[in-house]
Amino acid sequence: MDPKRQRYVILMCVVFLFIVEFSMYIMEPPLQAIMEDFACHGIYPDHAVNDPRAAPDPRCKGQEVQKTLAMARTWLLWTGMFVPLLVQIPYGMVADRRGRRPVLFAGLLGIVLSTAWTIVVLRRPDTFSIWHLLPGSVALLIGGGTPGATAMVWTIMTDSTSSANRTSLFYQMHAMMLILSAAFRPLAAWLLSIDPWLPMWIGLAALVLSMFSTLLIPETLPLRQQSAHHDHDHVRPLTKARGGGGGGALATALGTAARELSRIWRFILGSRSIMLLVLADGLLNPIYTAFEMNLLQYVTVRFGWDWSAATYLTTVNKVISVIVLLGILPLLSRLLTRRRAMAVAPRDLLLSRGSVLLMTAGSLLTAVAAALWVLVAAMVVYSLGSGFPPQLRALLADLVDQDSLATLNTTLATAETLMGLAGVPALGWLLAKGFEIGGGWMGLPFLLSSALAALAAAAMFAFTLPRGTIGKAEGGYRLVDQRSPRGVDGVAVEEGLELDSSPNYH
Repeated sequence: MDPKRQRYVILMCVVFLFIVEFSMYIMEPPLQAIMEDFACHGIYPDHAVNDPRAAPDPRCKGQEVQKTLAMARTWLLWTGMFVPLLVQIPYGMVADRRGRRPVLFAGLLGIVLSTAWTIVVLRRPDTFSIWHLLPGSVALLIGGGTPGATAMVWTIMTDSTSSANRTSLFYQMHAMMLILSAAFRPLAAWLLSIDPWLPMWIGLAALVLSMFSTLLIPETLPLRQQSAHHDHDHVRPLTKARGGGGGGALATALGTAARELSRIWRFILGSRSIMLLVLADGLLNPIYTAFEMNLLQYVTVRFGWDWSAATYLTTVNKVISVIVLLGILPLLSRLLTRRRAMAVAPRDLLLSRGSVLLMTAGSLLTAVAAALWVLVAAMVVYSLGSGFPPQLRALLADLVDQDSLATLNTTLATAETLMGLAGVPALGWLLAKGFEIGGGWMGLPFLLSSALAALAAAAMFAFTLPRGTIGKAEGGYRLVDQRSPRGVDGVAVEEGLELDSSPNYH
């Protein structure tokens, strides 16, 4: 890929992510505060709602309100994951055949419509109940919502980078998102102290801007197809449909869809190695949810802090994560590559195993944190494992054919969603139950998170790299199916796999 074009693609992705992260992080704390206010009004009609000048109502921190809030947020998260699940893989197929940018635009459109419905409901507490927030998730059928949009951004960045540089780029992008989170949360806390609705309106406007900013991102599918076909000129182009000519357009479309679904089915289940990595990624999804969505409420209830102060506290793990991603992990990567002559894949595997162990320890410490200093220490330990998501994605991106990158990322999103559908209700129930019992039992959701992290660690240690990856430091590699006369069909199978280290790969 031309270096100038590559830099432009990455720059546009950065601009897009900046706007999206700004809107998401600036709305998250006030949304929770507004929902608490809304739930409190539903239980105590005399409570003054949507009035920033009103004195704090101690009844809103009571067990009944907090239990309702925890369950409402849980089911809102659940529907927000279940609805996109229905369309994630089909949108991934579309992205691999027709382009990434249309799917990305559609995903942002669905998010904007869903957010607009949330604001409409919360602005009318005398007309709607808190459970009327759930139908807003139907809009996420357009583009697959946040999982679909996230998968497309990762796919676009993967398209525009080589294997040797991919992990470093993923570290930087992940760190950038954390920097934005650390920067925007204090801004959100300040705006929240003025009027919770102010950051909500700003966030909605930013979401609309991000939707149109996707039109500035170049389409990278043709570049990826050219790269893949240059390496394997015998690979069947994705845009061609095989089959007879007598069935008409509908028959051709159905036949193409059947072949794509069959390919994805084999792609998911045909390789034990890839399934272990996908499983590890999926298991960690409820952990991210616990720390991103439940930690704020956990701090406000367990330590008696208000929402604004708790928002400042949760920036600690963001700051540590940025230091890890931009300083510690790149240094360790260079040491392992240059001093130990370790190949890219074994290096990423080693670091990802260490990262998931740190996440496990941090989750467990959070669960038993009886004092504030213990919670801060737990957040630091957890943040030291923040390199796991980019490490895992970089590892997986090199284990599948490059023509199936969008399918890979939507498969990861599907696995994360499936685990979230089971994990988020469980986390919400445990959070509500912990508040009901009180004391040390408030950490129940983080106890579950630590158990899931331990299972993810077991999956990472059970994973073994295919033969041929050892000793190829900084080199390109990918899996090809030697049993297929066409070489690669988007499937990595366990038996008969070898690695292609063609010098033309990059």
